[in-house]
Amino acid sequence: MLCPADGLAASRGTAGPHEEPASRAFGDWLATCDNALDCTLDGFGADDTQATLIIGRPRGAAPVVTLLLQPAPLPPPASVRMVGARRGVAVTVRVQPAGASGAERGDLGAGAVAALLPVLRAGGRLLLQAERPGGRQASLGVIRLAGLAAALDWIDARQRRVPEALPLVMAVPDGPVPAPDPHHLPAGVTALASVAACRREDADDPANDASAWALSSTVTLWQVPCGSGNFDRASLFVLADRATGRVAPAGFTAPPQVGAGPPGVLINAETGEDGHAITAIAPGRGLGDCGDLRRYRWDGQRFRLVTARLMIACRGLAPEDWPLVYRSRLETPPGAAAP
Repeated sequence: MLCPADGLAASRGTAGPHEEPASRAFGDWLATCDNALDCTLDGFGADDTQATLIIGRPRGAAPVVTLLLQPAPLPPPASVRMVGARRGVAVTVRVQPAGASGAERGDLGAGAVAALLPVLRAGGRLLLQAERPGGRQASLGVIRLAGLAAALDWIDARQRRVPEALPLVMAVPDGPVPAPDPHHLPAGVTALASVAACRREDADDPANDASAWALSSTVTLWQVPCGSGNFDRASLFVLADRATGRVAPAGFTAPPQVGAGPPGVLINAETGEDGHAITAIAPGRGLGDCGDLRRYRWDGQRFRLVTARLMIACRGLAPEDWPLVYRSRLETPPGAAAP
Protein backbone atom coordinates (compact mmCIF):
# COMPACT_ATOMS: atom_id res chain seq x y z
CA MET A 1 0.00 0.00 0.00
CA LEU A 2 1.08 3.59 -0.52
CA CYS A 3 2.43 5.32 2.56
CA PRO A 4 2.50 9.13 2.36
CA ALA A 5 5.16 10.85 4.42
CA ASP A 6 4.24 12.27 7.81
CA GLY A 7 2.21 15.42 7.27
CA LEU A 8 2.09 14.93 3.52
CA ALA A 9 -1.33 13.30 3.52
CA ALA A 10 -2.91 16.25 5.26
CA SER A 11 -1.41 18.90 2.98
CA ARG A 12 -1.10 17.05 -0.34
CA GLY A 13 -2.70 13.63 -0.07
CA THR A 14 -6.31 14.78 0.26
CA ALA A 15 -8.37 17.43 -1.46
CA GLY A 16 -10.38 20.13 0.28
CA PRO A 17 -14.07 19.62 1.10
CA HIS A 18 -15.20 20.97 -2.29
CA GLU A 19 -12.16 19.97 -4.34
CA GLU A 20 -11.83 16.80 -6.36
CA PRO A 21 -8.44 15.16 -5.87
CA ALA A 22 -5.95 15.39 -8.71
CA SER A 23 -4.18 12.27 -7.44
CA ARG A 24 -5.58 9.14 -5.76
CA ALA A 25 -4.07 5.86 -4.58
CA PHE A 26 -5.44 2.42 -5.50
CA GLY A 27 -3.37 -0.25 -3.78
CA ASP A 28 0.17 0.00 -5.17
CA TRP A 29 -1.07 2.21 -8.00
CA LEU A 30 -1.35 5.99 -8.07
CA ALA A 31 -3.67 7.69 -10.58
CA THR A 32 -3.18 11.38 -11.36
CA CYS A 33 -4.86 13.75 -13.84
CA ASP A 34 -3.97 17.32 -14.73
CA ASN A 35 -6.35 20.19 -15.48
CA ALA A 36 -6.52 19.17 -19.17
CA LEU A 37 -7.46 15.60 -18.15
CA ASP A 38 -4.22 14.04 -19.35
CA CYS A 39 -3.56 11.32 -16.79
CA THR A 40 -0.73 9.18 -15.42
CA LEU A 41 -0.61 5.83 -13.63
CA ASP A 42 2.34 5.01 -11.38
CA GLY A 43 2.69 1.33 -10.42
CA PHE A 44 5.19 0.91 -7.60
CA GLY A 45 7.30 -2.16 -6.94
CA ALA A 46 6.17 -4.46 -4.15
CA ASP A 47 8.21 -4.86 -0.97
CA ASP A 48 11.89 -4.22 -1.84
CA THR A 49 11.34 -3.96 -5.60
CA GLN A 50 12.90 -0.65 -6.64
CA ALA A 51 10.97 -0.17 -9.84
CA THR A 52 8.05 1.92 -11.05
CA LEU A 53 5.92 1.34 -14.14
CA ILE A 54 4.60 4.67 -15.46
CA ILE A 55 1.63 4.61 -17.85
CA GLY A 56 0.80 7.89 -19.53
CA ARG A 57 -2.86 8.18 -20.52
CA PRO A 58 -3.25 11.37 -22.58
CA ARG A 59 -6.90 12.16 -23.21
CA GLY A 60 -7.84 11.00 -26.71
CA ALA A 61 -4.37 9.62 -27.50
CA ALA A 62 -2.56 6.29 -27.28
CA PRO A 63 -1.00 5.35 -23.94
CA VAL A 64 2.75 5.48 -23.40
CA VAL A 65 4.63 3.26 -20.95
CA THR A 66 7.96 3.76 -19.19
CA LEU A 67 9.79 1.50 -16.75
CA LEU A 68 12.00 3.18 -14.14
CA LEU A 69 14.55 1.36 -12.00
CA GLN A 70 15.51 3.60 -9.08
CA PRO A 71 18.25 3.30 -8.19
CA ALA A 72 19.60 1.14 -10.97
CA PRO A 73 20.67 -2.37 -9.84
CA LEU A 74 24.34 -3.27 -10.02
CA PRO A 75 25.51 -4.22 -12.49
CA PRO A 76 22.94 -2.31 -14.55
CA PRO A 77 20.93 -4.54 -16.90
CA ALA A 78 20.94 -4.05 -20.66
CA SER A 79 17.21 -4.73 -20.74
CA VAL A 80 14.35 -5.84 -18.50
CA ARG A 81 11.91 -8.63 -19.23
CA MET A 82 8.39 -8.09 -17.86
CA VAL A 83 6.31 -11.25 -17.50
CA GLY A 84 2.65 -11.44 -16.53
CA ALA A 85 2.24 -14.13 -13.86
CA ARG A 86 -1.29 -14.95 -15.01
CA ARG A 87 -0.93 -14.79 -18.79
CA GLY A 88 2.73 -15.73 -19.16
CA VAL A 89 3.25 -13.13 -21.89
CA ALA A 90 6.69 -11.47 -21.80
CA VAL A 91 7.60 -7.98 -22.97
CA THR A 92 11.22 -6.79 -23.08
CA VAL A 93 12.38 -3.18 -22.85
CA ARG A 94 15.89 -1.79 -23.18
CA VAL A 95 16.96 0.50 -20.33
CA GLN A 96 19.60 3.19 -20.08
CA PRO A 97 20.78 5.76 -17.51
CA ALA A 98 18.24 8.52 -16.82
CA GLY A 99 19.94 11.77 -15.86
CA ALA A 100 21.67 12.45 -12.56
CA SER A 101 19.17 10.59 -10.38
CA GLY A 102 20.98 7.24 -10.75
CA ALA A 103 17.91 5.61 -12.27
CA GLU A 104 17.63 3.45 -15.38
CA ARG A 105 14.81 4.21 -17.80
CA GLY A 106 13.17 2.23 -20.58
CA ASP A 107 10.49 3.59 -22.92
CA LEU A 108 8.31 0.95 -24.58
CA GLY A 109 7.54 1.12 -28.28
CA ALA A 110 3.97 1.05 -29.56
CA GLY A 111 4.06 -2.70 -30.23
CA ALA A 112 5.38 -3.48 -26.75
CA VAL A 113 2.72 -1.26 -25.18
CA ALA A 114 -0.01 -3.08 -27.11
CA ALA A 115 1.35 -6.44 -25.90
CA LEU A 116 1.75 -5.31 -22.27
CA LEU A 117 -1.64 -3.68 -21.62
CA PRO A 118 -3.66 -6.95 -21.75
CA VAL A 119 -1.13 -8.50 -19.37
CA LEU A 120 -1.66 -5.66 -16.92
CA ARG A 121 -5.45 -5.83 -17.17
CA ALA A 122 -5.36 -9.57 -16.40
CA GLY A 123 -4.17 -8.70 -12.88
CA GLY A 124 -1.98 -10.72 -10.58
CA ARG A 125 1.69 -9.75 -10.62
CA LEU A 126 4.18 -8.42 -13.13
CA LEU A 127 7.53 -10.17 -12.77
CA LEU A 128 10.66 -8.14 -13.57
CA GLN A 129 13.79 -9.91 -14.77
CA ALA A 130 17.11 -8.23 -15.56
CA GLU A 131 18.76 -9.38 -18.78
CA ARG A 132 22.51 -8.92 -18.76
CA PRO A 133 25.16 -9.57 -21.41
CA GLY A 134 25.67 -13.26 -22.08
CA GLY A 135 22.01 -14.11 -21.60
CA ARG A 136 22.17 -14.12 -17.81
CA GLN A 137 18.95 -13.23 -15.99
CA ALA A 138 18.28 -12.06 -12.45
CA SER A 139 15.05 -11.26 -10.65
CA LEU A 140 14.37 -7.58 -9.96
CA GLY A 141 11.17 -8.22 -8.03
CA VAL A 142 7.50 -7.75 -8.82
CA ILE A 143 4.86 -5.07 -9.34
CA ARG A 144 1.46 -6.02 -7.93
CA LEU A 145 -1.40 -5.31 -10.34
CA ALA A 146 -4.18 -5.22 -7.74
CA GLY A 147 -5.72 -1.75 -7.82
CA LEU A 148 -4.83 -1.07 -11.45
CA ALA A 149 -8.35 -1.82 -12.74
CA ALA A 150 -9.91 0.57 -10.22
CA ALA A 151 -7.32 3.22 -11.10
CA LEU A 152 -8.15 2.85 -14.80
CA ASP A 153 -11.86 3.19 -14.05
CA TRP A 154 -11.17 6.38 -12.09
CA ILE A 155 -9.19 7.82 -15.00
CA ASP A 156 -11.82 6.75 -17.55
CA ALA A 157 -14.51 8.56 -15.56
CA ARG A 158 -12.40 11.72 -15.46
CA GLN A 159 -11.55 11.64 -19.15
CA ARG A 160 -15.18 11.35 -20.22
CA ARG A 161 -15.64 14.94 -19.10
CA VAL A 162 -14.92 18.04 -21.16
CA PRO A 163 -11.50 19.40 -20.16
CA GLU A 164 -10.97 23.02 -19.32
CA ALA A 165 -9.06 25.21 -21.73
CA LEU A 166 -5.42 25.61 -20.77
CA PRO A 167 -4.85 28.98 -19.10
CA LEU A 168 -2.75 31.36 -21.17
CA VAL A 169 0.34 32.85 -19.51
CA MET A 170 2.03 35.66 -21.42
CA ALA A 171 5.67 36.18 -20.56
CA VAL A 172 6.98 39.73 -20.78
CA PRO A 173 10.19 40.74 -22.57
CA ASP A 174 13.26 41.63 -20.59
CA GLY A 175 13.91 45.33 -20.30
CA PRO A 176 17.14 47.32 -19.87
CA VAL A 177 16.37 48.01 -16.20
CA PRO A 178 19.32 48.08 -13.76
CA ALA A 179 19.11 45.64 -10.89
CA PRO A 180 18.53 47.17 -7.45
CA ASP A 181 21.06 46.87 -4.65
CA PRO A 182 20.01 43.76 -2.69
CA HIS A 183 21.93 44.92 0.40
CA HIS A 184 19.64 47.87 1.01
CA LEU A 185 16.04 46.85 1.54
CA PRO A 186 13.69 49.84 1.18
CA ALA A 187 11.88 51.02 4.30
CA GLY A 188 8.57 49.92 2.83
CA VAL A 189 9.85 46.35 2.55
CA THR A 190 11.45 46.16 6.00
CA ALA A 191 8.25 47.59 7.51
CA LEU A 192 6.27 44.49 6.57
CA ALA A 193 5.68 42.29 9.60
CA SER A 194 6.37 39.15 7.56
CA VAL A 195 9.74 40.53 6.41
CA ALA A 196 10.70 41.47 9.95
CA ALA A 197 9.81 37.96 11.14
CA CYS A 198 11.92 36.37 8.39
CA ARG A 199 14.92 38.58 9.18
CA ARG A 200 14.72 37.58 12.83
CA GLU A 201 14.58 33.93 11.73
CA ASP A 202 17.85 34.29 9.80
CA ALA A 203 19.55 36.86 12.00
CA ASP A 204 22.35 34.45 12.95
CA ASP A 205 23.27 33.62 9.35
CA PRO A 206 25.00 36.58 7.65
CA ALA A 207 25.19 34.61 4.39
CA ASN A 208 21.42 34.76 3.97
CA ASP A 209 21.21 38.12 2.25
CA ALA A 210 18.16 39.24 0.33
CA SER A 211 18.14 39.22 -3.48
CA ALA A 212 16.42 41.69 -5.77
CA TRP A 213 15.34 41.99 -9.40
CA ALA A 214 13.86 44.89 -11.34
CA LEU A 215 10.78 43.45 -13.05
CA SER A 216 10.02 46.82 -14.71
CA SER A 217 11.02 50.45 -14.38
CA THR A 218 8.90 50.70 -11.21
CA VAL A 219 8.37 47.17 -9.84
CA THR A 220 11.05 45.35 -7.83
CA LEU A 221 10.96 41.74 -6.67
CA TRP A 222 12.65 40.98 -3.34
CA GLN A 223 13.53 37.46 -2.19
CA VAL A 224 14.07 37.44 1.56
CA PRO A 225 15.45 34.29 3.28
CA CYS A 226 12.96 33.06 5.86
CA GLY A 227 14.44 30.14 7.75
CA SER A 228 15.99 26.83 6.82
CA GLY A 229 16.26 23.28 8.11
CA ASN A 230 18.42 20.28 7.38
CA PHE A 231 17.11 19.92 3.83
CA ASP A 232 14.86 22.88 3.02
CA ARG A 233 14.97 26.65 2.98
CA ALA A 234 12.07 29.08 2.86
CA SER A 235 11.96 32.40 1.00
CA LEU A 236 9.54 35.28 1.27
CA PHE A 237 8.92 37.11 -2.03
CA VAL A 238 7.83 40.74 -1.87
CA LEU A 239 6.73 43.03 -4.70
CA ALA A 240 7.42 46.76 -4.31
CA ASP A 241 5.93 49.25 -6.77
CA ARG A 242 7.46 52.72 -6.61
CA ALA A 243 4.74 54.18 -8.84
CA THR A 244 1.90 53.29 -6.49
CA GLY A 245 3.81 52.87 -3.24
CA ARG A 246 2.31 49.42 -2.78
CA VAL A 247 4.48 46.84 -1.04
CA ALA A 248 3.09 43.35 -0.41
CA PRO A 249 4.01 39.67 -0.48
CA ALA A 250 3.80 38.21 -3.98
CA GLY A 251 0.79 36.02 -4.66
CA PHE A 252 1.47 32.41 -5.64
CA THR A 253 -1.39 30.10 -6.61
CA ALA A 254 -0.95 26.70 -4.97
CA PRO A 255 -1.16 23.59 -7.19
CA PRO A 256 -4.26 21.36 -6.99
CA GLN A 257 -4.44 19.22 -3.84
CA VAL A 258 -1.77 21.33 -2.13
CA GLY A 259 -2.73 23.57 0.76
CA ALA A 260 -1.88 27.26 0.53
CA GLY A 261 1.12 28.32 2.59
CA PRO A 262 1.93 31.71 4.12
CA PRO A 263 1.52 34.57 1.60
CA GLY A 264 4.59 35.05 -0.57
CA VAL A 265 6.50 32.09 0.88
CA LEU A 266 7.99 29.33 -1.28
CA ILE A 267 10.19 26.39 -0.30
CA ASN A 268 13.55 25.77 -2.01
CA ALA A 269 12.87 28.51 -4.54
CA GLU A 270 15.24 29.26 -7.42
CA THR A 271 14.76 32.55 -9.25
CA GLY A 272 15.87 33.16 -12.83
CA GLU A 273 18.45 35.79 -13.71
CA ASP A 274 15.82 38.34 -14.73
CA GLY A 275 13.46 37.56 -11.83
CA HIS A 276 10.66 36.58 -14.21
CA ALA A 277 10.77 32.80 -13.56
CA ILE A 278 10.63 31.04 -10.19
CA THR A 279 10.87 27.31 -9.53
CA ALA A 280 10.06 25.89 -6.10
CA ILE A 281 10.04 22.38 -4.70
CA ALA A 282 8.46 21.44 -1.38
CA PRO A 283 9.52 17.88 -0.52
CA GLY A 284 7.44 15.68 1.73
CA ARG A 285 10.53 14.24 3.42
CA GLY A 286 14.29 14.58 3.45
CA LEU A 287 14.88 12.11 0.61
CA GLY A 288 13.00 14.43 -1.73
CA ASP A 289 11.04 11.63 -3.41
CA CYS A 290 7.59 13.14 -2.81
CA GLY A 291 6.03 16.56 -2.51
CA ASP A 292 5.24 19.20 -5.12
CA LEU A 293 7.28 20.97 -7.79
CA ARG A 294 5.95 24.20 -9.26
CA ARG A 295 7.04 26.80 -11.79
CA TYR A 296 5.81 30.40 -11.92
CA ARG A 297 6.21 33.13 -14.54
CA TRP A 298 5.82 36.92 -14.27
CA ASP A 299 3.24 38.24 -16.75
CA GLY A 300 3.73 41.93 -16.07
CA GLN A 301 1.14 42.06 -13.30
CA ARG A 302 1.64 38.98 -11.14
CA PHE A 303 3.30 35.58 -10.98
CA ARG A 304 1.27 32.92 -12.74
CA LEU A 305 1.48 29.17 -12.16
CA VAL A 306 2.87 27.56 -15.34
CA THR A 307 3.26 23.90 -14.37
CA ALA A 308 2.91 21.85 -11.20
CA ARG A 309 3.88 18.28 -10.37
CA LEU A 310 2.63 16.37 -7.34
CA MET A 311 3.73 13.09 -5.78
CA ILE A 312 1.74 12.01 -2.70
CA ALA A 313 3.55 8.65 -2.31
CA CYS A 314 7.16 8.60 -1.14
CA ARG A 315 8.47 5.73 -3.26
CA GLY A 316 11.83 6.85 -4.62
CA LEU A 317 10.86 8.90 -7.69
CA ALA A 318 12.86 12.01 -8.58
CA PRO A 319 10.84 15.24 -9.04
CA GLU A 320 11.15 15.20 -12.82
CA ASP A 321 9.21 11.93 -12.81
CA TRP A 322 6.35 13.18 -10.60
CA PRO A 323 3.03 13.39 -12.48
CA LEU A 324 1.70 16.69 -13.73
CA VAL A 325 -1.38 18.07 -11.98
CA TYR A 326 -1.45 21.50 -13.64
CA ARG A 327 -0.18 23.09 -16.82
CA SER A 328 -0.81 26.28 -18.74
CA ARG A 329 -0.03 27.54 -22.22
CA LEU A 330 3.03 29.76 -21.96
CA GLU A 331 3.71 32.23 -24.76
CA THR A 332 7.04 34.03 -24.87
CA PRO A 333 7.14 37.08 -27.16
CA PRO A 334 10.39 38.20 -28.79
CA GLY A 335 12.79 39.45 -26.16
CA ALA A 336 11.41 37.25 -23.38
CA ALA A 337 13.70 34.68 -21.84
CA ALA A 338 12.82 31.05 -22.51
CA PRO A 339 11.31 29.18 -19.54
